[in-house]
Amino acid sequence: MKSSITCDMEGRILTMNSAAETIFGYKKEELVNKKRVSIFSPGEIVLQNVAGWLDEAVKKGEYIGETQFVKKDGTLFNAKIRITPTFAGGKDKAQTGYCGITEVIDKQVTVPIKFSTKLIKALAITRMPFLSACIMPVLVGGAYSKVVLQNANPLVFYLILFGVCLLHLASNVMNDYFDFKDGTDEANNNYFQQYSGGSRSIELGLISLKGTKRLGTLLYLLASLVGVVLYIITDQNINILILGLFGLLIGYFYTAPPLELSQEEV
Repeated sequence: MKSSITCDMEGRILTMNSAAETIFGYKKEELVNKKRVSIFSPGEIVLQNVAGWLDEAVKKGEYIGETQFVKKDGTLFNAKIRITPTFAGGKDKAQTGYCGITEVIDKQVTVPIKFSTKLIKALAITRMPFLSACIMPVLVGGAYSKVVLQNANPLVFYLILFGVCLLHLASNVMNDYFDFKDGTDEANNNYFQQYSGGSRSIELGLISLKGTKRLGTLLYLLASLVGVVLYIITDQNINILILGLFGLLIGYFYTAPPLELSQEEV
């Protein structure tokens, strides 16, 4: 029995045969034009290997290898995969997608996950590269405090910087949580864009919905702890707590109900 699944260049599932339904446990109606082929692989394998497989398929005409796939019920199975590029208008035209042929094999397959992949996973889940958006204002404020106000405390500065970064990361994570929970991510079908669509970590299987909520909550708690420390070492300056709480609420309710500040009225 061999599963045959085709997808477009962004991985959206276009067709799947009856063998694919049997092997993966999904009905066509659940996936075609609704989900991406990444749903069939553990998140770390997607992150580490899939881009290389597709690149080899394009350059050599096919990729053949062994991997682990995941069924609808969450169980893993070992498989042989063959990926080829597809051309809807003929091979003399531009590539339009990929075709994957999957065969279940009676062999234990191990896919080693590199440390660098785990690091990239953490960066992806928290969208850490976007921290520059909050770091720059803190740096400017610190410079102003030192040069103009002549009132610079290195410990306070670094704690503020750390706390603001925690709030930013927490907001990123909770943004993904609510976008996935309310169906916004699923509705946004063109998500491989640099500045929109969130991290897609839940959809890619890098973290569960519950895990996302736990991580976001933990980051908010750590940021709150930093705020309390700042309150204590600044002689109980209540403005520290007010500003921190305001930032927390703005970040949280950016996508969280009932405010959902990111929503625009039409």
